[in-house]
Amino acid sequence: MTPLHFSAILLALGITGCSLNNSDKTAPTAFLTSTGSDLSASMSRLPFDHAWKDPSLDLTKYTHIAIRPATSDYLDSDSWTASESEWILTRESYQTQAAKLTKYWTRSLKKQFSSPICSFYITDDTSRPSTVILEAAIVRTSFGRPADPARKTSATNPMVAVELRFKDSLTGRILATASDQYEHPFKLQDFTKESFARPNEIICDEWSRQLMQASNKEIFPKVRR
Repeated sequence: MTPLHFSAILLALGITGCSLNNSDKTAPTAFLTSTGSDLSASMSRLPFDHAWKDPSLDLTKYTHIAIRPATSDYLDSDSWTASESEWILTRESYQTQAAKLTKYWTRSLKKQFSSPICSFYITDDTSRPSTVILEAAIVRTSFGRPADPARKTSATNPMVAVELRFKDSLTGRILATASDQYEHPFKLQDFTKESFARPNEIICDEWSRQLMQASNKEIFPKVRR
C-alpha cells in the first residue's frame, strides 16, 4: 500500500470547493502548545492558518491510522454567549451541544477513513508499527443564531475551530500539527431545535472528507489495494 503523506493530510483541510469561509484566528490552546512544534509555521501551498510537519519525518513508513475520540476539553466556553439563543440558554447547554458535536466529528472521521478508497488502513491497534495516531480537538465553536434587536444581540454564523496533531503510535513523537477554523453561512431556515447544529456538523463532515480524499490526489502515488 502507498502511505498517505502528512503534507497531503494537511492539504486536505484547505481544499476549496465547499461553502465554508475562513474566519478570524486566535491563539492556539494547550492542545498544540504542548507539542513543541513550530506554531508559527504555515506551509506556503496550504491555505491554513497553521500547518507544521517534522522536517526529519520519514513519510514512507506509515500505512495505518488510529483515530482517537475527538475532544472538547480545550473548548473556550467563555465565548458561549455568542451562541446564546432559545436552544442554548446557559454555558452548560452550550458545553453539552459542543460535546455532541465533538462526538459527531469522531464518527465522521472514522466513517471517512474506513472507506475502501482510503490509502490508510484504519485500525484500533496502536501497538502496530507504521501506525499514526490522529488526535483532534474542537477548541472553539459557535452555533448559528438570528439577530434579536430586543436583546441587542447580533446574528452569529456557525463556526468551528479545530486543532490537530499526528503522532507515532509507538513512540508518541509528534509528526505534524495543524489548526484552522471555518464559518458556515447562517440560514434562518436552519434555526430549529432539530437542525440548528447541522451547519456545524457540515463543517466537520467537510474536514473528514477532505482529510481522507487527500490520499487519492493525483499529485501523490495512487493507491493499489
